[in-house]
Amino acid sequence: MGLFFDRLREERERLGLSQEKFGAAGGVQKRAQINYENGERKPDAEYLELVAKLGVDVVYLVTGERDPAALDTSERLLLDRYRACPDAARQHLLQTAVLLASGLAPAGPAPSPARPAMQVATENGAITATGRSKDGVTQTVQNVSGSGHVVAGGSVNYGSTPKKPRPA
Repeated sequence: MGLFFDRLREERERLGLSQEKFGAAGGVQKRAQINYENGERKPDAEYLELVAKLGVDVVYLVTGERDPAALDTSERLLLDRYRACPDAARQHLLQTAVLLASGLAPAGPAPSPARPAMQVATENGAITATGRSKDGVTQTVQNVSGSGHVVAGGSVNYGSTPKKPRPA
């Protein structure tokens, strides 16, 4: 879990900010930020309020426990845009996110709503997506327990034979 000053440094580094820029966002000079990260001084509530606007998980700083609701700026933007989409677009975005996180790229044009290229199921926070590639191989990808880590399952051929390369 670490100490407060370790978690403060971790959050600053997670956001990719220098001590000077992070401190300025919190309303302090670089030297004060260094003192906070070395455990020589403790920031006040105003500082914590200001850095929270950067996406710092203040609950994590204080308790050592991550706040699942805390989002950084890019996550907040993505979630806001997702929520603004109609249901069909949301499904497509979810499918694309699962594929990208697993290292697979969506292939071909967007699927028709009547026959999606991939089926996505969620259960107890876990996401499982199954789709067929261009060569007829079905791939299952799973986000285990909503952890953000994606596990790609084995490829299985269901009913069609993958195309063999033509001789030259």
